[in-house]
Amino acid sequence: MDERIIVASRLKMARLVVVSGIFVAVGLWMLHVPAPTAAIVGWASIVFFGAGFFVLAAQVVRPSRVILRADEFTIDIFPHKPRRILWRDIDAFLVWQPARTKVVSYRYVAGKGPQTRLARINRSFGYDGSLPTGLPMQAEALLALLNEYKSCAR
Repeated sequence: MDERIIVASRLKMARLVVVSGIFVAVGLWMLHVPAPTAAIVGWASIVFFGAGFFVLAAQVVRPSRVILRADEFTIDIFPHKPRRILWRDIDAFLVWQPARTKVVSYRYVAGKGPQTRLARINRSFGYDGSLPTGLPMQAEALLALLNEYKSCAR
């Protein structure tokens, strides 16, 4: 099959940048509220959403990508190193819905994939890893496309 590149929506990331900026502004405002816990909540909001603001702003400049090839797929999420995964190392793809968002996840064949603490935590939820959110396809359509590439690789 031909290479296909799926790029996350810059508009979705830009919206999240705005929301993060609003929470940072609320955190700054809370620093001036006389309630005793307001400063703690304000600083927590500034730190958490401030970090998110910069990460999401980077995602607007360089959005996440999933690259599908005949023998592998690559998950490229800035600022991390791209992760290349061979189709033969994947047992199954699934749609996981942690809240209102649907996420396409995958499970490795037994004995494949990273053996880190985070990987063990992910496995406790029934998957080994996930594709980035913000991709322009519905989760079910992306799942079908991944399964199509996987079936052609065998």
